[in-house]
Amino acid sequence: MATSISPELVKDTTEFHGHWCPGLAIGIRAAEWALKEFGHDGDEDVVVVAETDMCGVDALLDQYVEEHLKDV
Repeated sequence: MATSISPELVKDTTEFHGHWCPGLAIGIRAAEWALKEFGHDGDEDVVVVAETDMCGVDALLDQYVEEHLKDV
């Protein structure tokens, strides 16, 4: 799956999380993959269950899914 993470998304995610780290990039990619695989029709909420408190969860929950879901 070819992709590039936009500078705006990096900035938004970093501001929310507090610092840039590899975990944020992994979280963004995980969200991209999940939304591509499972889709989203806009009529239902997307629910993320994460059993970790690692950095990637911030990208999944608070930045990518909530802010960019409308673009998928």
